[in-house]
Amino acid sequence: MSDTRSEGHTDLLTGIAAIAKHLNWPERRVLHQHEKGLIPTFKQGRLVCARRSTLAKHFEAQEAAARAAGGE
Repeated sequence: MSDTRSEGHTDLLTGIAAIAKHLNWPERRVLHQHEKGLIPTFKQGRLVCARRSTLAKHFEAQEAAARAAGGE
């Protein structure tokens, strides 16, 4: 498995804390969003993971949908 590297970081974020730091969100918010299926995360055993690239695409799509709906 190869990770895309950008700015010296791997594409893979492992753990709620790493995802929260990347998004600049509180850990509780990330956990809640993960549990509700509102952000693209996955589990490796008991460890919650996400990909930086997948999160970026997810938020770009949300932004585009909001613009299309007139919510800029």
